[in-house]
Amino acid sequence: MMRLDHHRTVVLMTFHGELYRGVVLQQRLGSCVRSDFAVSPADHQYVTLIDTSLSCLEDDYKRIVRNDFLDPKPKNWWMEYYAKSTYYRLRQRALEHFLRCLHGQ
Repeated sequence: MMRLDHHRTVVLMTFHGELYRGVVLQQRLGSCVRSDFAVSPADHQYVTLIDTSLSCLEDDYKRIVRNDFLDPKPKNWWMEYYAKSTYYRLRQRALEHFLRCLHGQ
C-alpha cells in the first residue's frame, strides 16, 4: 500500500467526513421536509460504503474516525480514553486503515 503523508490523509478524511455528514443530514431532513423526497442511489451507496469501511476497523480505530471526522466531538474528547502519544499513534493508523478499506487498497 502506498503510504499517504499525514497532511494528505487528514485532508482526505476531512473531505469524506464532510460529505458523509452532508448526505446523512440530507437523508434525515429531506424525508421530514417533503414526503416525495428520495435520496439518490449514489448517496445511499456512499453512506453504505462509509459504514461498511468503518465496520472493518478495530474498536479504537472506529471511535477515532467517528469522533474526529464522521460525527465530530469536542476538541479533546480523546483525553478520557488515551494518552496523547497513544491517541496520535492510533489516529494515524485508524486513518490509514479506514482509507485502505474505503478505497479498496
